[in-house]
Amino acid sequence: MVSTRDAFAGPTTGFGWEIDDLDESYGAPVDELLFNEGELVLRAYSAKNAEDQVLVTLSPTPAYPAVVNRAVTREARGADAEEPLRAVYDSSASAIVLTGTLPRGDSARFTLSYRHPADAFIAAVRARLEAAGIGVDQSENASVDVSIGNSQGKPSDVRADTLVVLLSATLSDVLPRLQKPSQNQIAEMLFRTSGATVSGVGSADSARAVAVRTLEKWGVGVADAAYRDGSGLSRHDYVTPAAIVKVLTAMRAAPWFDVYRNALPLAGVDGTLRNRMKNSPAAGNAQAKTGTVDKARSLSGYVTSADGHQIIFSMLCNNFTLPTREVERVQDLLVVTLAASRFGASARERPR
Repeated sequence: MVSTRDAFAGPTTGFGWEIDDLDESYGAPVDELLFNEGELVLRAYSAKNAEDQVLVTLSPTPAYPAVVNRAVTREARGADAEEPLRAVYDSSASAIVLTGTLPRGDSARFTLSYRHPADAFIAAVRARLEAAGIGVDQSENASVDVSIGNSQGKPSDVRADTLVVLLSATLSDVLPRLQKPSQNQIAEMLFRTSGATVSGVGSADSARAVAVRTLEKWGVGVADAAYRDGSGLSRHDYVTPAAIVKVLTAMRAAPWFDVYRNALPLAGVDGTLRNRMKNSPAAGNAQAKTGTVDKARSLSGYVTSADGHQIIFSMLCNNFTLPTREVERVQDLLVVTLAASRFGASARERPR
């Protein structure tokens, strides 16, 4: 039996996360053991005959989680009247329930989160060990004894202590994996790790206390920023554009600024900005972080003007009724305008 301390104490999900987000890969929970950035893929394939059960595969853990397959194959005709295919977790989040119909000759793909991240990690390790010919005792009171075939094909008992040591990549390597694709689970891990590093408790409350003290040093008070998680997925997170500008200004003065800035999405090139501001003065120039939840779109970062001034900007848009693309179009237009502008020599004396 192997035991570890609870490094990330408290719930595995953030305070104020909506239940509809929990099945999505961007809503993956956080625990001490994590696998594949919290994401799994379910693929469904039609059977040869109508009314037969569809075929299902999971990756990258073929046997985890369990799947309750209630979906059937149907003829292609009459598609509009048929029940669409759906894949959601049951109420205990212990199994994915697949329902609906799939036309013959068709397939479907669903990307979901691992709702129990530690179990997903254990399932992945177990599968790798078994694929290598190492037997795994899955009983509750099992020791760390493993059974390994010897050169004669006979099992030999080996008592193991430390099987593997995993060392984290450096923060400079982790940041692009977080910021460019806007990876929420990594953000939550860093958030809780900050609490564990400073106070010894890796809870969200501890991490928030650390962040509040840090922001106060940068001139951001509780009236300008209120948040309950590290990713911004909580509906209890509020922040002003002025607060974000102060944070970006503090980062610009830090010795690791280049590492931070270069980890941000680059307009027209990569990350969440790869398809925005292409063929404009901001392309390959503006480095900014997007923020996305329902009826909220934000864009904050740095852009260099036509005469070489680095401009800090923050645009937070919410409760809009226009299509989301229209909001993003206006944001892009403003950043492109900054990139094409000339502010004169006097502007070099003032941070913007």
